[in-house]
Amino acid sequence: MTLKTTKTPSKVAPAAQRDTESSRTIIVRLNPETHKALRIRVAEEDTSIQQWIESLVERELGIKTPQSRHDAQACVRKTRVFERFWDMEGAA
Repeated sequence: MTLKTTKTPSKVAPAAQRDTESSRTIIVRLNPETHKALRIRVAEEDTSIQQWIESLVERELGIKTPQSRHDAQACVRKTRVFERFWDMEGAA
């Protein structure tokens, strides 16, 4: 895995700049098998690679983030995954 960090360019549209003013962009290179497994995992959890990686990094670094809309959405997504699983089990 290779990591590269970049700062957001200064000539960004105002709306896009607001979204990235307090964040940084990193580039992660993965082998094809790892990338496929990651895509499957985030699809199963009904989230994005961005949100999944961000949560993973925060958890591994022990960063406590305040309860946010993102956290609430993640809870809803996980609930939907379990509901779909149980629906499939009941139909079998």
